[in-house]
Amino acid sequence: MFQFDLKRIRNRQETTLLAVDVAMLVLLVVNLSWLIFDSLFAAHWFSGLVEQLSPAFHDWYATAIAPNFWRYDLVFVTIFLTEFAARWVIAIRRETYLRWYFYPFLHWYELLGCIPLMGFRALRFLRIFSMTVRLNRLGVINLRETAVGRFARTYYDIFSEEISDRVVLSVLDRVQAELGSGQPLTHRIVDEVVLERRHELVEQISLQVDDILRHNYDFNKEAIHRYIGGRIRSAVAESEDVSRLGRIPVFGGRATDMLERSVTDIVRNLVETTVADLRSADNRQVIEKIVRAVIDVLVDHDDRFHATSNDMLIDAIEIVKERVRIQRWRERMEADPRMRPQRGEKAPRDHRARRVYAEAAAGTEPGEKIGRTL
Repeated sequence: MFQFDLKRIRNRQETTLLAVDVAMLVLLVVNLSWLIFDSLFAAHWFSGLVEQLSPAFHDWYATAIAPNFWRYDLVFVTIFLTEFAARWVIAIRRETYLRWYFYPFLHWYELLGCIPLMGFRALRFLRIFSMTVRLNRLGVINLRETAVGRFARTYYDIFSEEISDRVVLSVLDRVQAELGSGQPLTHRIVDEVVLERRHELVEQISLQVDDILRHNYDFNKEAIHRYIGGRIRSAVAESEDVSRLGRIPVFGGRATDMLERSVTDIVRNLVETTVADLRSADNRQVIEKIVRAVIDVLVDHDDRFHATSNDMLIDAIEIVKERVRIQRWRERMEADPRMRPQRGEKAPRDHRARRVYAEAAAGTEPGEKIGRTL
C-alpha cells in the first residue's frame, strides 16, 4: 500500500521545502485533473454525459467555468512560477549547481509546463513524476511496496540487466576476437602487468613455499617417512646385488637389513636437512632466486607460452560469458510466487511473451541465451 511518513517531514531540517513539495504535488494533481476534465467537457459525448448525471452542474460549469478556465489556470501557473523562482533563489544561495543559471536548464520541464498551452501543460506530468521520485528518495513517501512500485522496479531491473548483459557480452566478444587474431594483447599483459609486479609475485610465491615447508611438512612428516621406507624396501628387494648379498650364509640376511635401515636413515636425514635449510631465513633468497628464474623463463616472450596464455584467456572469458548469459531476473521471478503464471491463466498473444510465459510455467532452468527469449 501507499505509505506517507509525516515523521520524516518533522525530523528533517528542510521541513519547509518538503512541505512545499507535498503541497505542490497536491496542486499539480488537482490542476491536471481539472485540465483533463475541462478537455473532456469540450467533447459533446462527455458534456452530454455530465448533463445527464447533473443538469445543474453542467449548466453552471458551461456558463461560469469553461469560458474562463484560462483565468483559473493562470492562478495555478502563478503559484508554479513563484515556487520555481523561490527554488532557483535557494539553489543560488546554496550553490547547488556549478553556475547560477544551470537551474532552469536542468528543470526545463517545470518552466515550460507553466506555459498555458495544451502541448506544454502536458509537461506538468513530468513534474509530478520528478517530485514523486524525490519524495520517495527522501523517505517522505514509500512507493516501493505498492503494486505500481513493484511493477516498475521489476521491469526496470529486467531492462537494465538485459542492456548491461548485452554490452558486457559485446565487449567480451571483441576481446576474444582480438586474442584469436593474434594481436599482442598477452604481450602487453605480461609486460605491463606481470613484469611490473614481478617483485610482489616473487615475494608472495616465496612466502607460500615457506608456509608449505613450515606447516605441511610437519603435518605429513610421518607419511613422508613411511613413503620413503616403502620405496627403499622395494628398491632393495629388486636389486640383484642386494639379493646376492642376502644369499651369504649366516650374515647375509642381517647385512641386508642393516643396509636397508642405513639407506632409509640417510635419505630421511637428507630430507630433514634439506627442509630445515629451506626453512631457514638464510635460504629465503635462494627460494626467491628460483622463483624469479621460473617467472623469467615463462614470460620471456616464448611463442608457446603466449599461445597457451591466449587459449587460457579465451576459455576464461567464455566462462565469464556463460555466467553473464544467466538471466538473473528470471530466477527472481521464478522464486517469487506472485510472478509465476497461475494454473488456468491465459497466455499472452504475443509470440515472444508466450515463449517466456510457457518457460516460466514449465519451470525452465535459467541460463539460456538472451536472444532466445527477447
